Amino acid sequence: MSQGSSRAPVVVRPPSRFPLGPSGIPLICCPSCGKGVEEYKSKKQGGRIFFKCPDNEQYDPNSCSFFKWIDSYLKMIEGMDLYTPEDGVVGDDFAAPIAHVVPAHLDADGDKEVTGKMATGGKMDVMQMLVLINLGQLVVMFVALCVMFVK
Repeated sequence: MSQGSSRAPVVVRPPSRFPLGPSGIPLICCPSCGKGVEEYKSKKQGGRIFFKCPDNEQYDPNSCSFFKWIDSYLKMIEGMDLYTPEDGVVGDDFAAPIAHVVPAHLDADGDKEVTGKMATGGKMDVMQMLVLINLGQLVVMFVALCVMFVK
């Protein structure tokens, strides 16, 4: 960063491999049926943003059931790899399309710097560890049951 500049360089994630909705959030494929999710603003909920499958029909029990309010949708996509495998771009005037999903860190000068990593890298590690712990518990319970039946 130069002495006269007031902004720290921003490291930006490469473009998402999914199209972006009007709010700049990637529109993933529906987890239920695979079609592209669509973004809407609610007329009854004060313009609150939501995401739904195009096959989701409100009063049709046979339609796709995918529907998420923005807060729930953001939590869902946090753990997904939404970006192309290229490196990030460095520049002064760029902003990440979904910067609110990317954590900000402080550099040595105390300026915020976007690192370009999703906030969920650690969450996925924790989730994998919990799955392994549960599998270990299942094995221990199975061995205990076998010992009980042998006696």
